[in-house]
Amino acid sequence: MSKRIYFNAFHMICMVHPGRQFAARHAECVFVLGPTPQIAGQYIRDTRARAQQQGRNPEDILFFAYVKVITGDTEAAARKKYDEFFEQISYDGGLALLSGWSGLDFGKFDPDQPLEYIETNAVRTLVHAFTEADPSRKWTMRDLARFVGIGGAGPVLVGAPEQIADSLQEWVRAGVHGFNLAYAITPGSFVDFIECVVPVLTLGGARRFLIKPRDGGRSIAFLPRSGDLIVMGGRCQSDWVHGVPKTPGMLEGRISVNFQSAAQARRAAPLTGRQ
Repeated sequence: MSKRIYFNAFHMICMVHPGRQFAARHAECVFVLGPTPQIAGQYIRDTRARAQQQGRNPEDILFFAYVKVITGDTEAAARKKYDEFFEQISYDGGLALLSGWSGLDFGKFDPDQPLEYIETNAVRTLVHAFTEADPSRKWTMRDLARFVGIGGAGPVLVGAPEQIADSLQEWVRAGVHGFNLAYAITPGSFVDFIECVVPVLTLGGARRFLIKPRDGGRSIAFLPRSGDLIVMGGRCQSDWVHGVPKTPGMLEGRISVNFQSAAQARRAAPLTGRQ
């Protein structure tokens, strides 16, 4: 039986080329840690180019991005949640994470020392992976410890469900095929995600997707094409009805895949008549 090979790409995002070469030659699935879609996209394109040089089909390699999502019914609610988490971060805990990942003692550095003045190549290489997310900022060791204290090694997406969907789409356009969702708290982070973010994936021919207020009013029309993702967040499922009307003369098939939790389905049953 063949085995699918998964490769952790943290050190490759830190520009370690031997790791990229290994993934290009052997990996079928790569877990990518990058601060932005643009940086992750650069890594993906480089790895695929290396795979082609190895005689492989570069499209055979799948990439999954590590992200941490903090969401709520509104952007304000999500930001408030993020601020509450941020206030509880332990500086010593953040340093312990950094030291554990790198094998270096980060506790010996001045918390308020600018990172650009730390004359250690190993530290600079590790720090580069995080600070590239905001290169204009003057980072200190304290900033870095607080950054990893909430986000770990990857990016933190904060916002309303629609904003989260837009952010995830940016990562998809950069080349990732899926996401490795991390948590700030468990199971709360996962509960928030499945309760707030309700994706509808469109496959096949382009057809109108309509939503209308349950208490009456005009419909709002969207025209999603194959591979497009519509996210109905907040109270959209409760306050709006949606549907795909028949299109005369439409020959191409179409499928809409609706993802929701069991709890969401139970809440929707009284409103739709479904059990």
